[in-house]
Amino acid sequence: MKWPLRIGLWLAGLFAMLLVAGLAFLMFGLGPLLKHSLERMAREQLHGELTIASISINPFKASFTMNGLTVRNPPGFAKDELLAVPFVMADLDLWDSLRQRRYHFSRVIVNVKCFDFERRADGISNLDAWLAMAKEEQQRKKTAARPAPAAAKPSVATATPPAADQPPPKDAPVPAVADSAPHQSAPRAARRPPPDLMIDRLTLTLGKIYVRDATNPAMDNLELDLAIRNRELYKLKSRNQAATAVMAEVLPALLAAQSRALMQRSATSPNIMP
Repeated sequence: MKWPLRIGLWLAGLFAMLLVAGLAFLMFGLGPLLKHSLERMAREQLHGELTIASISINPFKASFTMNGLTVRNPPGFAKDELLAVPFVMADLDLWDSLRQRRYHFSRVIVNVKCFDFERRADGISNLDAWLAMAKEEQQRKKTAARPAPAAAKPSVATATPPAADQPPPKDAPVPAVADSAPHQSAPRAARRPPPDLMIDRLTLTLGKIYVRDATNPAMDNLELDLAIRNRELYKLKSRNQAATAVMAEVLPALLAAQSRALMQRSATSPNIMP
């Protein structure tokens, strides 16, 4: 075999090996990388603990699967777990997303197992604590991003003006001339809004909400089963429409679950009234 053919075959084999290694990284390496990035971002941005069991990405189908998402409660609350999401899956229509400049998902599945709401005797809830930590972190970043104030220029002592018939000395300081035009900072560039999204089919499963309210005995230690199982929502053409559609499913289910729980409690404990 002549050496040009041998080198060509060797380069082709090397290219095939690198291609297989790159595809393996896309399928098996991006998931753990994204997992650690999300967990680190939750710790750094919100000072909260977020753990993910696993993330897998299929680059051929532009598919994303996440298992075992758990959000921890802030310190000072009874239960360790705030939110448990066992399964999330999303199929991205990559070409249409690039063409429309928005995230277009052909299929999304979200399975929420439970959500824990707790209000302490001082009136502060775990959600209040989360929002306070996020707000504090945003304020800290704004303060760190501000430029340091400029150092004040040393004042120059005013010298006694020479007489009219005497020239000023050579080393006399020249008085500074005040700038008549006020200083105007350059306008900040407008922040580009995040891309919108579109979901062709959303499958939603919502489990239980546990309520512990130390300020309201009627709402303390309630278990609310939303009973939303594989609810299908179609043609959600924007972020606002998706949020509205989800809230339209959650609110009636939440009110019905609360009514059932309070009726059951009143039957077993008639002295506790809502």
